[in-house]
Amino acid sequence: MKITKQNNLILFLSLTVAAYFIFLITADKLHYRPVLLGVIVEILTIPALLLMLTMFIISVIRFVKSKYKVASFTFVSIIIQLATMIFLVTNS
Repeated sequence: MKITKQNNLILFLSLTVAAYFIFLITADKLHYRPVLLGVIVEILTIPALLLMLTMFIISVIRFVKSKYKVASFTFVSIIIQLATMIFLVTNS
C-alpha cells in the first residue's frame, strides 16, 4: 500500500465529513438543538456535502489509477464516503 500525503488527506477529510454528519444526525435524533449548533449547521452543511461529493470523485479516480488496489487508503475512503451517503439518505 503506497502511502502519500494526498491519500492521507483524502482519508482524513472523509473521516472528518463522516464524523460531522454522524454528529448532526445524532444531535437531531436526541433533539439537541442549541442556537450555536444551528449556526454551525447553516454554515458547514452545504460545503461538507460538496466536499464529500468532490472527495468521492477524486477517490474513485485515484482508485482507478491505482489499478483497483483494495488495500489502499483511497478504497477505504470510498467505503467511508458511501457509508456516509447511505447513512444520510436512510436517516433523513
